Amino acid sequence: MPVRNGELFIEKAIKSVQQQDHTNFTLLIADNASTDGTQDIVERLAREDSRVRYFRHSRNIGPLDNFRYVLEHSQGEYFCWLAADDVWSDNWLSENLD
Repeated sequence: MPVRNGELFIEKAIKSVQQQDHTNFTLLIADNASTDGTQDIVERLAREDSRVRYFRHSRNIGPLDNFRYVLEHSQGEYFCWLAADDVWSDNWLSENLD
């Protein structure tokens, strides 16, 4: 999940991923030097759930490079994009893995 200044929506987006019925995933969040409360929200949620990995850029590297960071640092057999304002149904992952 690439993000910049997503505090209004990001907690709901992250929680929708955490509530998936398919639980074997890692959510990588790359914060593009947000200037709002994004960092505090994501750090709290990452402390509570080891499946949430958080990285914060020290300066704004632009959206393209932040998306590239997420893609290049992702691990696992499958990959999908998630925006900071997306909300998934509880079976989104399992339905797409079948």
